[in-house]
Amino acid sequence: MRQAPRKPKRRWDNIIIRGVWVLTTIAIVTFALYRPATSAHLTLSVSEFSIRTDAQHLFSAANETSFILTGVKFVQMAGDVSLGDSKQKTKALSLWGTPFSTCSFTLVRSQPIELTPDSSLLLVWNQGQSRSDLALRSDKPMHGRLSSEPKESSLHSGFTCTRVHAEDDAVTKSVNGQFGPEVGTAITFETNSDSRIDLEPEDDVLSENQILVKGPLRFTRTDPKSSDEKTVLLAPRKGEENKIVFDQVSKAVVLNQNDLLTVVPERELWLRSLTIDQGIHLDLEGTVKDIREGAGPTDLRSLMPTLLTHLLNIKGLILLIPSVAGGVITILQQMKVLQGAQKNEH
Repeated sequence: MRQAPRKPKRRWDNIIIRGVWVLTTIAIVTFALYRPATSAHLTLSVSEFSIRTDAQHLFSAANETSFILTGVKFVQMAGDVSLGDSKQKTKALSLWGTPFSTCSFTLVRSQPIELTPDSSLLLVWNQGQSRSDLALRSDKPMHGRLSSEPKESSLHSGFTCTRVHAEDDAVTKSVNGQFGPEVGTAITFETNSDSRIDLEPEDDVLSENQILVKGPLRFTRTDPKSSDEKTVLLAPRKGEENKIVFDQVSKAVVLNQNDLLTVVPERELWLRSLTIDQGIHLDLEGTVKDIREGAGPTDLRSLMPTLLTHLLNIKGLILLIPSVAGGVITILQQMKVLQGAQKNEH
């Protein structure tokens, strides 16, 4: 009687064992490529940066050598005001403007600048005589209050406004004047959208804290001549570094001052502190989805720790991987999967 052809022997146990190791290897490679969102702490010194925020105000009160509004909507002054060369005095003055109107105030004290919710701000450090010279631009209206400073020297607290008009007069003109030498004049203002405020504090260092960041941050500027992206990173202050610390994996990255930098928040990213002092100094902390650094826009590479880095940061995990693979094989043997596979070979 003719025997049925025997099935070729297959070593199922070796196949399963090798399969376990292959899957383990694939998992490790996947972990080495995947970069999950993680917490990060950034300390940066920059010449300018943009931010979108719901913050209600910016900066504390400060004595200003110069305070310039560009894009004035209206300005109201209440107190002793002497107008122009004629020294005509008035107790109240209201001026209205356009997106092209400006008002410049000298020797005044500023109160916190009030912002419109969901504003996109651009802060630019002006390298002037003051340590904290700053240009603040907003895509939405800004409000604020000023007060004139009593005369203590030959300098006078005063103002100059251009392209403004009185409420009942449509003709725009320039108006200038001085404030009374004794009693401070109260000044309130509002700007149009896409306006700018230039601040020049006397001795104060401008600062702010606890600002929630909305949307990505791109620490670059566009060169007006070439339209190329340029870095805005500055040399850090003495004893500090432009650095990113990933606390969960005990990893620190010192940034190249000549590189571009982008930050994409995952959920909440907080600007813990903002200081204007020979540059703009930032302290940011929160959960980020991605951070990229590079020599140019097409050279940006992720600085985020991989999932494998997270796992290896757990003590003893590197020893656990082969143990898991061995444990899987042991379980399969106890379930007689391997022995059953061997019997099926015969």
